[in-house]
Amino acid sequence: FGELVRLTAEMILEQAALTQELQGNARYREAFVLNLIRYEPSSRAELEGWARRLGFGIERTHVAFLLELHAQHEDAGQSLSELQRLQMRLQARREEALSATVGPGEMVLLESMDPGRKGLDGLPQRRLQALSNLMREECALPFTLSMGIAQTGIEGAAVSYGSARTAARLGHARAPGQQTHSYYELTLPMLLSGL
Repeated sequence: FGELVRLTAEMILEQAALTQELQGNARYREAFVLNLIRYEPSSRAELEGWARRLGFGIERTHVAFLLELHAQHEDAGQSLSELQRLQMRLQARREEALSATVGPGEMVLLESMDPGRKGLDGLPQRRLQALSNLMREECALPFTLSMGIAQTGIEGAAVSYGSARTAARLGHARAPGQQTHSYYELTLPMLLSGL
């Protein structure tokens, strides 16, 4: 009986250590994404080191998706818990994608694309549609999903995120009832919005 208690206690401690390690790894990945989308040239070497440790291919083409949950103002806690749940579900279903909460009711998802793959022209739009279908399955709250431009390199992730935010802003203004917005559908208005 004493041996059984000892083994049970060891298993509980091992499970706690593993859970703590997984949570630390998730926080590490989220911090990397936040630093990546808020890119500063002075932090380039540090970001390259993080990318190597996480196995994130810097030389690959990246596209940023911005998920915005539409909850009532009094349900801010619900949108935060929904974002956390969605992050865990996305991590389970798309292990290569990196995600981070960027604001109340907002999450960014960074995905890599193979630059040598043929037919890259339609690939971002197909990824947006596939991610939108996945969100419809997983998300309990109404949402809007916006996609930025596909870019290469560390700086490209920040550019892609900025274009996803602009696509969301312009998409809400032009088609408020639409659930998805894309840089590729709003290219001209986005280029003119800077003027």
